[in-house]
Amino acid sequence: MSDPQFEKDSYNIPLDLTMFHSLEERAHSLSDDFNGTVARLKDQMNQMSTWTADAGSVYTSSVKQLSKEIEVCTGKTVGLITQCDELDKDFAQLVDLSRQM
Repeated sequence: MSDPQFEKDSYNIPLDLTMFHSLEERAHSLSDDFNGTVARLKDQMNQMSTWTADAGSVYTSSVKQLSKEIEVCTGKTVGLITQCDELDKDFAQLVDLSRQM
């Protein structure tokens, strides 16, 4: 069973308006701090996003340049192999000539 006097008193709790206003001001302050933190986090995330996109561009550019360099080197290597084959043929003729002497 509940006490009727307790129920009657529970609706008559005194409210300290100064404390209520202080709590309200603190809540607004915390809200402003939170909003500021979220704004700074947003700015940092945008900066990180920009840096990530820039890094992706640098990577793409590097891979393209590396591919070009490999292509040039491959062409030079083929040219060198061709020249070595021609040189080998020329030396083979010299070996045949030296045997005849």
